[in-house]
Amino acid sequence: MSSYPFVGATIFLTLVLSSCKASFAALKILNESLVELSPEECGRVCSYEDWFNRAHCDDRGLLHVPTSGGCEEVTLLELQGNKIKSIAEEHLSGYKHVRTLDVSNNEITHLNPETFLANDQLKNIIVSHNRLRILHNGTFKGIESNLLRIYLDHNKFYLIETKAFHGLSKVTSLYLNNNKLQQLVSNIFSDMADLLHLSLDHNELIELDKGNFRNLTNLLTLKLEANNLTKLPEEVFVDLYSLQEVDLSSNKLKAIMPPHNIGIHYVRMINLQDNKINRSVDIIPFLYNVTHELCFGGNPLSCDCDFKIIQEWVKEIKDGEPCSESAISVVRCKLINQSFVDITDDLKLNCNSPISSNKTSQETDLPDKKDSPSSTPAHTFTSRSQHLTYPSGHDDNSNWRKTDHFKPENFKSGYSVYWVSLYNAVILTCYILFRCVKSYKRRKSGTSR
Repeated sequence: MSSYPFVGATIFLTLVLSSCKASFAALKILNESLVELSPEECGRVCSYEDWFNRAHCDDRGLLHVPTSGGCEEVTLLELQGNKIKSIAEEHLSGYKHVRTLDVSNNEITHLNPETFLANDQLKNIIVSHNRLRILHNGTFKGIESNLLRIYLDHNKFYLIETKAFHGLSKVTSLYLNNNKLQQLVSNIFSDMADLLHLSLDHNELIELDKGNFRNLTNLLTLKLEANNLTKLPEEVFVDLYSLQEVDLSSNKLKAIMPPHNIGIHYVRMINLQDNKINRSVDIIPFLYNVTHELCFGGNPLSCDCDFKIIQEWVKEIKDGEPCSESAISVVRCKLINQSFVDITDDLKLNCNSPISSNKTSQETDLPDKKDSPSSTPAHTFTSRSQHLTYPSGHDDNSNWRKTDHFKPENFKSGYSVYWVSLYNAVILTCYILFRCVKSYKRRKSGTSR
């Protein structure tokens, strides 16, 4: 009988402990909920530098944007490396003077329209390395007059709405690389007249539209590498008057039109590496429209007289390689027997005679005439000295390679030839006028007598 009170006390204590444990768990959940619902103040959870008006709120495990308490004058707000899932206007409304906002490396899944409406001093927005999928119209409403740089790279964007960049006339840099974009709406960047740098590389772009880059007259660099582009439409870059560098490497381009057909005129750098271009004749027009770097290695170019022209051009380069040494080392052509000839190797072709005579060489393995129809229309491309015309197909009966049009020295001396011809024409015209005037005076004097 005496054991019953002991058993009862044990049961009672067990129940009390269980109840306490459940209470603590409930309190913990409640506390976490309250923390999530009630943002902390910036002055408490962040390190603030008065000298630079800079708030270090990075890598603190924050689940939301802290309120502006204690950081009302901040101009640089660093929130990268946290666990923030969303930002909205009410989260940022207290930061009236912020100029740079960094919320990269978080878990943000969406940006609502008018998110930055209260932050009209913003110049730089960094939202890289998040989980954004759609960029909505009106996202940047209210900050159009000051915004300069937008970083949206390394997200999951598959859709950018038509007016997402509406009114952003002062933005100079836009980074959309490393997303999942498959196409761009026509005229999507047309309001961004001051844009200098545009990165669209490492997306899934299948095609470009002629209007994609309309009005970007000040654009200097365009990065389109590592997409799925198979062709470029005519005049796709026609509005890019200031373009200096364009990267089209690591796409699936099988052919490319001459530079002036796609709107390129004398740029500093073009990268065509690692595509599927198999005709050397497509590369030749670019040799004389690029001032510093032309990279085209990693393409399955055919071994023909066009490739010899490229080889001669490489030998003529005096200021280093057309690209880097490692890039030029992968330039080679492919024979029908699947063997390769490097850019520096001797391609044993007699290119001073019609192509038909080249077929006598065992090692050339040039394509048959049936693979290269002579009915293909001619293309033209603009060099520094003259307009040159060449057939896009390789007609065995043509003698177009007999001419000296493609010798590098002709391109270099074109201007001098032009001015000498003009000078001679002026002298001849003046001499004829002089003779006419003299003859007229003689006749007039004879009549008066």
